Amino acid sequence: MKKLLAFDIDGTSINPFRYVTKKTQETLLKLHEEGYILVPTTGRCLDGIPRRILDLGVCEYAITSNGSRITNLKTNEDIYTELIPDDKAIEVLNLEKHFKTFVSLHVNRTSYDNHWTQYLARRILFLDDFKRNPVVRDLYKFIEEEHFDVEKIQIFSFSQGKLNRMTQSLSKIDCINIPMSSKNYYEITAANADKGTALKWLLDRLEIDVENTITIGDDMNDVSMLKVSGTSIAMGNAQYDVKKHANYIAPKNSQNGFAKILSKLLLQNTK
Repeated sequence: MKKLLAFDIDGTSINPFRYVTKKTQETLLKLHEEGYILVPTTGRCLDGIPRRILDLGVCEYAITSNGSRITNLKTNEDIYTELIPDDKAIEVLNLEKHFKTFVSLHVNRTSYDNHWTQYLARRILFLDDFKRNPVVRDLYKFIEEEHFDVEKIQIFSFSQGKLNRMTQSLSKIDCINIPMSSKNYYEITAANADKGTALKWLLDRLEIDVENTITIGDDMNDVSMLKVSGTSIAMGNAQYDVKKHANYIAPKNSQNGFAKILSKLLLQNTK
């Protein structure tokens, strides 16, 4: 019987300092030994998945950029994409010019920033997880010239009012979705891209029953995958609107909650 674990990264399988703890690594290794198919399912691009997870060699697939791409990690093949067409990405980026925010694009598994401030912040805050992180000052021109379809567009601003005004304008653009927002940024994907849709596609491809699927996450972009699994887990640090969709609540990520809840639910009866 095939069993699959889809797990979020930020706020879930890494601690508040964005570090993958030894206990988390040990838990992933044990789950792999028990036959679980392990799938990092994240808003990060593929290039941003922590090496302390990938280097374990236990993950078979990765769902990245909030469900915009699925990659077979064993063959390095992208087996599924749901991307923002280049013309729609250009429309979003043209609108952004009027608001002058910080922007990041996920393109071809890599994150591109439009300002050195973001580049430096990634190096400091994400422990150099992003192996490549080019700075392209004019992302509008970059997409216009290269005609790349886009996995995800992230809009950052310290002004909530600016973000709210921009969101009102973005709502007029079709073929895009704004699946998650926080105080200082919005994430934009293709209209049909989310973690749950991508996970369901992978389950169908692998012929795995929903009842044999476990999901764990902490943020609103995880809700769609919590809804399509037999066992759904929200972290203790998750907000209520996430927790209400979960069968179980784990301790916080600051308390090694990821390792503790999975050990309790999935490994307690193993030798």
